[in-house]
Amino acid sequence: MTDAENEAVTPESEFENAQKEFAAGNVEQSLTHLSYALSHDPEDEDFLELLDTIIEKTDEPELLLPLKSNADLEMLATKAYILAKLEKFDDALHILFQIAMVRPDIQYLCWVNSWEKSDNFYKVITANKICTYITESVLNLPDISYENYIIKELWEDVLTIVENARVAYPDDEYLAFVHSLASRRALQYEESLVIAEKAYEKFPSYMTSLAVANANRDLGKIKEALEYFSKCLDFRQDDIAVRLDMADMLCQEGHETEGIRIYEEILDDEPENAWALTSMYYYKFVTTDDQQWRNKLERFALENPENERAAVMVDAMTPYVGFLPELAEATVNSMQDIAEKFEREPDDNFGGKININLSYPECPSSRLAAEVMLEMMELDLQLIFSSQKVAKPDPREERGNPEYRIWVYKEGHPKAVVEPPSDEISEQIAGIAITGFNIHNWREIAKVVAEELGTDTLKSLLGVMAHPPMPHPDFDAWDWVFRCQLAAALIIAYIDDGWEDSVRKQVLFSLLHGPADWSTNAAIVALTELALDIPEIRGEIVDEFAELLEMRPDAGYWCLEYPLVTCILRIPGLDDKTREFFEKYRTDLERS
Repeated sequence: MTDAENEAVTPESEFENAQKEFAAGNVEQSLTHLSYALSHDPEDEDFLELLDTIIEKTDEPELLLPLKSNADLEMLATKAYILAKLEKFDDALHILFQIAMVRPDIQYLCWVNSWEKSDNFYKVITANKICTYITESVLNLPDISYENYIIKELWEDVLTIVENARVAYPDDEYLAFVHSLASRRALQYEESLVIAEKAYEKFPSYMTSLAVANANRDLGKIKEALEYFSKCLDFRQDDIAVRLDMADMLCQEGHETEGIRIYEEILDDEPENAWALTSMYYYKFVTTDDQQWRNKLERFALENPENERAAVMVDAMTPYVGFLPELAEATVNSMQDIAEKFEREPDDNFGGKININLSYPECPSSRLAAEVMLEMMELDLQLIFSSQKVAKPDPREERGNPEYRIWVYKEGHPKAVVEPPSDEISEQIAGIAITGFNIHNWREIAKVVAEELGTDTLKSLLGVMAHPPMPHPDFDAWDWVFRCQLAAALIIAYIDDGWEDSVRKQVLFSLLHGPADWSTNAAIVALTELALDIPEIRGEIVDEFAELLEMRPDAGYWCLEYPLVTCILRIPGLDDKTREFFEKYRTDLERS
């Protein structure tokens, strides 16, 4: 199919093709077109009316779309609809819930609402089957957030299914528990608590106590949650999972001392309990700042790479993984002072010039962030930068002859040498930058975007590092600039394949070899992700980082130092002596 033909394919055109094929007697071809139309809008009345007509006018509809191991998901969904029309509800639900695991963005589960109205539906589908379908499929999807509307809509469909099932099975305890759970997943926290409390009143048990405890926990009602977690232990005295839930909740809500005590009690009973051990290490580190606990947690994670809890805990405390550290340039501090003064006295005349006198020159992006902030606040100010000294080696100088450049210095001042990005790239970058930072999520988004964009967009991806889109009002200009640079660097990291002769290597190494800048830090983080993906290049990247560290200036703040040290520690393969050296290096930087 040519690009022009592909662009012409729409749900409407697929529906028209389905009608034509059906009129011509080509039922299978009609269903193929109709399946793709339905994947865009499973609730479209015209699409469903045609499907109903095809089923009604086919002599043996059960033979339509025979199940195959390599069938497209869209065709499988249509098969599920056909099976439901034939009142084979068990098979239909099994297919739809499996599809929901892979494509939660297509709301096929909305069909179940009409199926449940059949007199025979609950003769086939028991309360336990409903619960099993949910707990063994969509319950394994990630928890939703306000940014993840796709999963939210899915859980709203699941909630409708459960609510209908509760009418049929009002006295089923397990279904009541799943009902409360589905409400929580659909972000209906108050409703979840009401459902759970009514279930507990009707049949007090371990399961209903747990439902009330979790609902209270979601609402931040710590005292009430602890009360019902304790009731769970009345039913199952030695339940480690509930004790872990209690400890997790206490620590997450700022009661770390009590939570750590429960972890330690669990470890007295089960010394090998990895969840309790890694959690204890993490919270002892964040409450005491004692580096031994961080080092123990990191080493446990390295020795047990399959342990998900250890990985999550390490991520949460690792810069450029679970969070982005604050930018420490004096320029940023000066801009914060200007912003605070403007907020206190917005009617003052903020025109004219402001001199920003620095001990040593700072990176180009710090000046860029200052300009972005002034534009955001609509302040007519001219910033005059000056510095008293120059460190050696001069961090403004390039190493070698990088093929790609963002900044050059003229008469001691940085100048962008890249053109502004296209509107499309600005929108893509802003779409990533605005989301909550987690390197794993950003990396996966970047992979998808990189595949869509290709290397033809490279100039725009570099351009956005010096010409970022306007910040969202919730972000400070300096944080926004770096978030945009990091989003662009991650896309570049996955913009092509291979390594030695790849565009991504040339570009990211060029950024390493250019003037010290936040964009260099973005390249450091992106290269670290590639090192984790591709074991064969880890040695080369560690060597590049170590060589760059040797260029540390003899004075002044150097923005590359902390990212280099923390990222080296993320790369597997360091010997014990090297790891100990960088652990101490990191500790010294954090304490200074």
